[in-house]
Amino acid sequence: MVDRDAADIESELSLLRTVREMLASRGAPDLGPTALESTLRDELVRLREFEKDRDVG
Repeated sequence: MVDRDAADIESELSLLRTVREMLASRGAPDLGPTALESTLRDELVRLREFEKDRDVG
């Protein structure tokens, strides 16, 4: 497993969002977030909670 920090995940999410927006601007239907985006968002939330708990403890 590759260790990623919040900035890496945010960068991936930004790229995916940009691609989705570009496709929509070319007429493709916007089907909403992909499974990958949902997984990355969940991972980002868990990572931030872990970092917050680590900083408090």
